[in-house]
Amino acid sequence: MSNETPSLNAAGTFAGPASIGFYFAALVVEIVFFGAFVGTYAYGSWLILCRAHPATRRQTSTVVLFAANTLMFLLSLVHLALDIDIARIGFLTAPKSLQEAKFVLYVTQTLIGDGFMIYRLYRVYSRHWPVTIVPSLLLILTAVIGYASSFLGVAGFYMSVAFYGLSLIVNVICTVCILLKVFRISRDFNGVYLQGHKLKLWKVLEATVQSTAIYSAAAVSLVITFVNSTAVGYPTCLDVFPALIGLVFSLITIRIATNLIRDEARPDSNFRLTETVRSRQTASSVTYVEHEPHPSILQALGSQKGAMQAYKDKVGDDVIEMSKHVSKSATTSEVSLPLSRLNFQEVCDGDVKQGEAV
Repeated sequence: MSNETPSLNAAGTFAGPASIGFYFAALVVEIVFFGAFVGTYAYGSWLILCRAHPATRRQTSTVVLFAANTLMFLLSLVHLALDIDIARIGFLTAPKSLQEAKFVLYVTQTLIGDGFMIYRLYRVYSRHWPVTIVPSLLLILTAVIGYASSFLGVAGFYMSVAFYGLSLIVNVICTVCILLKVFRISRDFNGVYLQGHKLKLWKVLEATVQSTAIYSAAAVSLVITFVNSTAVGYPTCLDVFPALIGLVFSLITIRIATNLIRDEARPDSNFRLTETVRSRQTASSVTYVEHEPHPSILQALGSQKGAMQAYKDKVGDDVIEMSKHVSKSATTSEVSLPLSRLNFQEVCDGDVKQGEAV
């Protein structure tokens, strides 16, 4: 019976009878992560609010990014305040309600990260909402289980494992769907990309996977410590992860904002659709997309405007800008047609759990 006591105590308070040293160490690590989070959040907010063009700041994707980052910061701040209050009262004598409140904050952060991941998926697939049905239903189920497990004592303690598992599934589904979209675009552009294509495509894949890996690693770590170290490792991870998840999310925000500002600074931020005239080709045979003064792509398309629109409908507005990452290799004479600047940054950096959750 005594062997079961630590687990039951942990189930009742979401923090087992670990030594005070472990609790104190977790608090110190959380403070360090939160301090870094303060700096990255301030810098990311400055980039979005002060450096970005007003039109960019008004875009839905930018507003969602800033709002999610701000919510992450506020939740991490409240979580740290609760931990400091628990340290003041006494690690082993703090009220159960404080531990429950901390877990609610962690659940909320996880849901924000997962929701942001689903939003990225929605943007990558050109706002085609059916692709988000399954992840959204799983997100709702995750929210129900997560919040319910905060107040159901022993039963809720074991229900929390399902919460971590569902969060992991949402991340995996969204990541796989995004990567499939990237590979499909790569296949459609096969034979068109020039030197540097493979390197740029790898960076897209790397950024997508990395933004998901942190949140997935957090879920896996909590499941492992839940099984192997209920009284020490599990509550320690719960104390540290909120600040860490927020820090990672803010780094993703900085990356996205930096890329937006860099793109705005280019004098050629609006692409031009150009028709190439060659002695052995008709004027309607091949069209090239060029990037001046640093051209970056040679893309074969039909010369009629209708062909361009059909291509946009097939690939999706939010992914065409991937073309700007590929090198130019041909010298052409051209007749220019305007082509609106379309954003592929949703795929490369996350519009993420990633966070998302994170």
